[in-house]
Amino acid sequence: MFCLMGAGCNDNNEFIAPRNQPGQTPITASGWEQVSESIRCEAVTPASCQGFYGLAVKADGSYQVGPSPDGQFLSGNLTGSEFTQFATNANAVAAQSHVANCTQGSGIPGMDDKVTLKLSAASTINIYDKNIASYCYDANQALAEKLQGDIHSLTQKYYITPFPSATITPVRNGLWGGMEIELKVSGSQSTYRLDCAHGVIDGPIVTDTDGNFMTTGSITREGGPVPQGGFHPQPATYSGTVQGSNQGSNQGSKMMLTITFTPEGSPSPSTTNFNLNYGENGKFTQVCALVQSPTP
Repeated sequence: MFCLMGAGCNDNNEFIAPRNQPGQTPITASGWEQVSESIRCEAVTPASCQGFYGLAVKADGSYQVGPSPDGQFLSGNLTGSEFTQFATNANAVAAQSHVANCTQGSGIPGMDDKVTLKLSAASTINIYDKNIASYCYDANQALAEKLQGDIHSLTQKYYITPFPSATITPVRNGLWGGMEIELKVSGSQSTYRLDCAHGVIDGPIVTDTDGNFMTTGSITREGGPVPQGGFHPQPATYSGTVQGSNQGSNQGSKMMLTITFTPEGSPSPSTTNFNLNYGENGKFTQVCALVQSPTP
């Protein structure tokens, strides 16, 4: 098996422990080793079914998508806030007495969603199994559904389709810089700063066979007119192209990035283009100035 770099491994192909946000109390896993979700979709091919080959979250905060039959997998680490929520619910499920309960099915036709928990004692418990014929859950239904909701949201974020696929290439982890921008790419969440703003890119950034990518996140302004209540993160779209030597091996060295978002109080979106090089620091020339809004 091999790890697709840029999807959460560092430059030495090693996992990096999730980081807690400032002011957040660290939490550790208790009583469990791994939680997994697998999904079956009758109407689409396995490569297009999000979750078909499974997503597993381990007690150290790492995750893995796959492996596929040919051994391909994606791996990375949850953010600190993701792992805090996930481990809290997984700890509660692991600590309860395990008794299977089943009722008549109420799932989506043609889809089977199954969540399992591997205990520290090496036994595996079926926590949630829902399809059109039956719905089974372990002991406390509310806890089972909370944990299923947690891991399903992670599947939606980190399980990239089509998978497996030779057409996707994660963008290289590390520092990218250019005029008025500095970007730090990682598998779970990339961050950047501009002259008068900073932002977050959610999930791994992956390119198609032509090196193109598009993903989403948020941007927070730091200068210009200050809206009532201060600056707040705004939804943003990130698109662009990665080029350079050995592009197909995740070694692209040049990036063209377009950031699109609608500033607070503006009726139309703003689009800005940047050119970045791998391994370079950002070059900043402007001083950010704040313009206070008049008091109503």
